[in-house]
Amino acid sequence: MTDFHTPGPEGLPAGFYQRTFGRTLRSWRESGEISQSESSRELCRKVVLSRKVHFLAYFVDGSCAYCCDVLTAEQRYGDQMIDSQEAAELRRAQLLTNGQELNFVVGRLDHALRPLRSGRLIRAVFEVQEGALFYYSTVEDEYLVGARLDRTGVEDADRAMAELSERLRIDSGWGGAINYGSYADEFSLGHISMTAEEPRYNRQFAPHADRALMERCLLALDRRDLHYFAYFEGPDLIFAGDIFDNEFLAQFFTRVTPASRRLRYLQIGRLLYTVIAQLSPHLGVSLGGGLYRTVLDVEAGALYYLRISDTRSVIGVTLDQSSVAAADQQVEKLAGLLRGAEG
Repeated sequence: MTDFHTPGPEGLPAGFYQRTFGRTLRSWRESGEISQSESSRELCRKVVLSRKVHFLAYFVDGSCAYCCDVLTAEQRYGDQMIDSQEAAELRRAQLLTNGQELNFVVGRLDHALRPLRSGRLIRAVFEVQEGALFYYSTVEDEYLVGARLDRTGVEDADRAMAELSERLRIDSGWGGAINYGSYADEFSLGHISMTAEEPRYNRQFAPHADRALMERCLLALDRRDLHYFAYFEGPDLIFAGDIFDNEFLAQFFTRVTPASRRLRYLQIGRLLYTVIAQLSPHLGVSLGGGLYRTVLDVEAGALYYLRISDTRSVIGVTLDQSSVAAADQQVEKLAGLLRGAEG
């Protein structure tokens, strides 16, 4: 185990911390057990020193291999203050624990998403009132965890994590861009038919559902980005809508039927209710505040979860990887409509 504190032999700026766990990353690299190199660590350092991300760790099979951060005493992060060195060390330990937990949480969610034939779960964002925790899968069984400790700059931190993850894959000899979050190409939509055809809506609803509100929500669906939503009371469906039965989305249903997708998304919505209830207290300790927004980004599309009230939530889905960022904005608008209806 190697600890570097600043100032130190590498001439790193004051307030920067880094640590290598267990065997050195070089011995891991030479044995073929980890794809990260010294140049990869330098990429990680640059992201943290930019302060777009306050904490960054690289995990292999759920165990941390390397971490670095700018968590220091008497430093303010948004509305939060780390008032002592002991508090900084405790926050670091909490974030490392969160990173280990994500190995199991993401594994569980990835298993639930696999029957949709949309690829593996490559990115997850867990946003609370005072910041966000990011999960980025780089190569098989290896992943990055980043943390932003204030609400401002969460999108910039997410983009920085996406760019870093792509560069780490290249540094490890993996070709091809995954396009995490569709940040590399947000609006490349030429492969989806843009005919003037009016979409056909599919509706699912409970007997007590507000049908007028459901019809207003259906207008948020668009072939270019948001393709499905479901509104929940706890784990129970209130209403859902989609445009899966339209010809312009036919290319997404060569191996999975619209009916099976609908059923699977309802199951995932119920699973997220349980997972988020379990994860939220842990993130509240390390980041501050309850978990209210989650993004699950797979290789082809993404699923979004937003809390509407203490008991209600909405999920949204895009099937198109190039539309992940645009659909994220649409789900935010849909959530605003639902919160307004809640009063």
